[in-house]
Amino acid sequence: MPHLPQGVKVAILVTLLAGVGAVRTTTQPETGALTVRHVRTFSAYQRGPLRRPESVSFDPARRELYVAALPDHQIVIFNAKIAPVFRFEHRVPDTDGNMAPGEPCSAVVGDRGTIYVTDRTWSCIDVTDFRGRSLRTLDLGALMGLDRAAAPRRMDRDEAGNLYVVEETTGQVAVLAPDGTLLRK
Repeated sequence: MPHLPQGVKVAILVTLLAGVGAVRTTTQPETGALTVRHVRTFSAYQRGPLRRPESVSFDPARRELYVAALPDHQIVIFNAKIAPVFRFEHRVPDTDGNMAPGEPCSAVVGDRGTIYVTDRTWSCIDVTDFRGRSLRTLDLGALMGLDRAAAPRRMDRDEAGNLYVVEETTGQVAVLAPDGTLLRK
């Protein structure tokens, strides 16, 4: 679309977004000008009530609530009024190395907007951007010196940004610095 005029590109984008309900358009009666208002950013994964939400984490900087919904394979982000603003499906490698829907059991927001996600079907901590795109992984088993894969589950963080992770099979709590290095276990 680089050869199209900017106005045409905007019109196409508005039409697409209006079709999925992400924007609302109105026409001004006096001038006929088109007004575009952002309504929501909400992906198409499991809508409706959350089944068995596993964890909740509040980000005071952004005033957003992050809920890991295990059977729905997703992280749901709510605004301060508890209205959903975004959902993303958490995907993890399956036994063949293909990406498959995971079972997220904890999601905690870091200082820079990154989201730390643990998943019942994976032995690593997934570090994603604010919309669920994986940035890197933290291998908790390797960090803790375990001779097997770890089972990271529940997490929380302190005011310094350190992440506290429960390793389910050993019952230990690992403390990770914001950069992912092990501080203590």
